[in-house]
Amino acid sequence: MSFSRREILLASSTLPLLSGCAQFNSSSTDIASLTIILVNGQEKTYTYKFALETTEGRQEWSSHKLKSKSEKTIKLELPKNEEIVAIHGSVAGYTLREELQDYTSQKVCPEIYLEYELADKPTILQSTNVDCS
Repeated sequence: MSFSRREILLASSTLPLLSGCAQFNSSSTDIASLTIILVNGQEKTYTYKFALETTEGRQEWSSHKLKSKSEKTIKLELPKNEEIVAIHGSVAGYTLREELQDYTSQKVCPEIYLEYELADKPTILQSTNVDCS
């Protein structure tokens, strides 16, 4: 049986939620890197906007135009002395906000997908590579 990327991400994003109550970016968790992956599966060009929300508030918006059937990967600089709380996104007139997962691993490299692909509206999905490979 073949699984889509969406099914794999949804399955992997629920596992950390079942495994503990550590706070994201707490002293027990080291975020080695944070990656945003923008995915445009639609038939027209869209502007994707996103911003991190930290314990100090929402940071500035980043804007990227994506052509039809394309994607873009962005490695973010992590805010210093602030915990990351959520990600905000905007695509095609839709506004999204997604709180980040709690992680129980010592070192994590979250990947956040802001995609407008198969669904009727954009979504934010989360995945992580705990060994950061």
